[in-house]
Amino acid sequence: MQRLHVDLAGFVAASFLLACSPLLLHGQGARVLQHDPHDAFGGALSIDRGAAGLHQRLLELRTTASAMQVTAHPDDEQAGLLTLLARGTGTRTALLTLNRGEAGANAVGSELFDALGLLRTEELRLAGHYYGLDDQYFTAAVDYGFSKTMAEAARSWDTTAVLGDMVRSIRESQPLVVISRWYGGARDGHGHHQLAGVLAPLAVAAAADSTRFPEQLTGDGLRPWRVQRLLRANLPPDVPADYSLDAGRYDPWLGESYQSFGGAGLSRQRSQTAGRAAVASGPAPQRLQQLAGPRVTTPDDVFAGLDTSLPAVFTLVGEPEPAGARARLRAADEASRQALASMSAAAPWKVVPLLLTGLRAIRAAGATTGREAPHAGQLLAIKGRQFERAIVAALALQVSALAGEPRGDGRPAVPGEAMPVQLAVSQESPVPVTVDDIALVVPVGWTAPPATTPRAPLAAGTPWRGAITLTVPASAEPTRPPFFRERFAEHRYRWRGDHDAGNSHADAPVRVRATVRVGGEAIAVERVVRYRRSDEPEGVAFPRLVVLPPVSLRVVPSVGVIPDTGLVRRQVSVEVMGNDPSTVEAMVGLEQAGGGGALPPQSVRVSLGARVTVTFDVTLASGVDSLALTAYAQVRGREWRDDVSRIQQRELETAYLYAAPTALYRRIPVSIAAGLRIAYVMGVGDLVPDAITQLGATVTLLDAAAVSAGDFARFDALVIGTRAYAVRPELSAATPLVVAYVRQGGIVVVLYQTPEFRPATMAPFAAELPGNPEETTEEDAEVRLLAPEHPLMTTPNRITARDFDGWIEQRGSKFLTQLAPEYVSLVESNDAGQAPQAGVWVTATVGEGRWSYVALALHRQLPYAVPGAYRILANLLTRPAGR
Repeated sequence: MQRLHVDLAGFVAASFLLACSPLLLHGQGARVLQHDPHDAFGGALSIDRGAAGLHQRLLELRTTASAMQVTAHPDDEQAGLLTLLARGTGTRTALLTLNRGEAGANAVGSELFDALGLLRTEELRLAGHYYGLDDQYFTAAVDYGFSKTMAEAARSWDTTAVLGDMVRSIRESQPLVVISRWYGGARDGHGHHQLAGVLAPLAVAAAADSTRFPEQLTGDGLRPWRVQRLLRANLPPDVPADYSLDAGRYDPWLGESYQSFGGAGLSRQRSQTAGRAAVASGPAPQRLQQLAGPRVTTPDDVFAGLDTSLPAVFTLVGEPEPAGARARLRAADEASRQALASMSAAAPWKVVPLLLTGLRAIRAAGATTGREAPHAGQLLAIKGRQFERAIVAALALQVSALAGEPRGDGRPAVPGEAMPVQLAVSQESPVPVTVDDIALVVPVGWTAPPATTPRAPLAAGTPWRGAITLTVPASAEPTRPPFFRERFAEHRYRWRGDHDAGNSHADAPVRVRATVRVGGEAIAVERVVRYRRSDEPEGVAFPRLVVLPPVSLRVVPSVGVIPDTGLVRRQVSVEVMGNDPSTVEAMVGLEQAGGGGALPPQSVRVSLGARVTVTFDVTLASGVDSLALTAYAQVRGREWRDDVSRIQQRELETAYLYAAPTALYRRIPVSIAAGLRIAYVMGVGDLVPDAITQLGATVTLLDAAAVSAGDFARFDALVIGTRAYAVRPELSAATPLVVAYVRQGGIVVVLYQTPEFRPATMAPFAAELPGNPEETTEEDAEVRLLAPEHPLMTTPNRITARDFDGWIEQRGSKFLTQLAPEYVSLVESNDAGQAPQAGVWVTATVGEGRWSYVALALHRQLPYAVPGAYRILANLLTRPAGR
């Protein structure tokens, strides 16, 4: 794997190359303006509808300004700055995020790793609608966990490949200005932040160099692109800013400041509790330093010195201007100026003639642009799209396509199914509009149904309605995410087929395209095909239509702990979930790796929404340490091996995670008392209760009423789940009851918490959980036993350094400090360059019982059958001897 050495010298070289590179331009293959606010799940935001929405569309017509911010993770972005650029100045704005935040915590559910990456992708997509983004891009890098140094991040990622992804995004988006969110040094904190700050100028330089990543030019139709100005944020206080943009300015169309409105978008990234802090009114300066590009003395305009007016398109890109193009562009510019000045909120359609004049001028100018001006042609195509969007907004033109019958709910499709799609086109103006044709846009390999050609006039308030039949081929693949990895240890995704990071519609397989005619001009409107779903008590939602396999499979349990050393027989279940509208017969089988071979398949019948369980007897032979199981199903002559998990959160498009239906049964030398009864207070969501069940204990999940009642005496132990104090307010009030339970001989185990947990008042003895608590992120960091003879380290399993072998992602997070003398620190650990941390796992005797705080990342180890995590968990649940 090729690695890229990154340091300050690279920074300087990048800046020099940026300043000296010839002006080379992008080809015709760019995918831009992918984010149409009216194509979003839940529909357009109110600010993007009606007169306010039209104002936004008009604002972007008079400028060719474009900007891209480069960040490391979702929720890193400068929400106020992006909102100011997009909604305040009409700048075409893009966001490039290096990874999807797979290794973060989750404050809204149990999704972790790749499932969390899908969730955070949808959260960022929703946030982007608030910011007013036109495009969003990701690289294929995977967030493997917190890095304290840039060196660790550079070692963990294939930085040359990440750089190539960044270059591709820049060549596709073709921004005039690139803004690195991160400074590129230790002040950025997270190693991913630091590396993003260093890679941004390198990517800008490489994007302009035809010798870098040439496969993008020869195979993908892209061209080198030179960014005109490179800026960076997160400046040290003593570093003067070249630009300072005030995102705290009030915008009368938004009814609040850019910082406030952008903060509302940032707060939609709920899994990370982003944007919880109230946005203060008043100035919100966005301080930026220029690294390269022409220097000017206009500190509140990052495009100062660049002529971004519409008539200057050819001059801006340095390409030959065809005869008559300047006059046409001036006409389009004047039409857009008059439309913005004369727009009436009460009669928005009155600007349509002006917009048609501008659209015709843009199309005429584009028609005269030849191969010698590829980038100008691309800019004109973008501007034509923007004029079309403005006309659609002025007409209040709506296009929808709902899969399913005209009344009632719909559902996802399955291969081989034919389903009706209900079509509707409407507008709310007196302007004459004709519906020319409507067609479905389907994936390669599908047969598109014939287009509907109504050629019908569309009167205000009187929708045209029709229907078309969509047939999903029997050979169709399910709508899997366009990115995937086969092993957890992989730090880079692979792309399915010809998908890449720039294609935000890769997971929307079917779209509808309506062509209407206004004033003699054809205007195409494309939307995702959706279906209706009743979401009580939220109301009705309209998710995108996706294709699911006819059955989804899940092996239960997915992790098996086997303490025995000899021959072991177990019953394993395969749950079969039906997705097909008809009852199907499935031959369900289970394959065994590790010497077991395949078990005879069993036939079951499963209907839509039903869950059928098939049981198999499996054997772990003596001397075999583990057994890997994989389920499969034959349906209509086709084999399926998919475990499909639906990821659904408020306001977000539904996402589906596809995994192999596997299970791992592992011999783990672990002992635990029989018949234990464990109470569990679930926090943000984890799989620890499943692990406790695997140890042979009985788990009861406590609801708010049970916690408040404090009836814990009937349980052998009370476990408070990860981040529970952040989302279970009743826990704080129940502190006296929890402490009383411990004093009377109970066991309390508190898994890692965030600063909502205040040990001074919520623990039996004083301690501190700082606002920015320590963590040890190197999963192989040495763990030293501080009290090897403590009962928790010996009973019933002796814990040694070997129990920390094979851990994934991290040792632990959110360590305690300032411990009262009653606490005993059982282990300590630290990353390279970090002081030893003794607040990782602490315990105290309280009356007749025991209270423990465990910041070890058990919740990340247990689902992967890491042996030491199970042995530690068993000790935590075991009563002290003699009590």
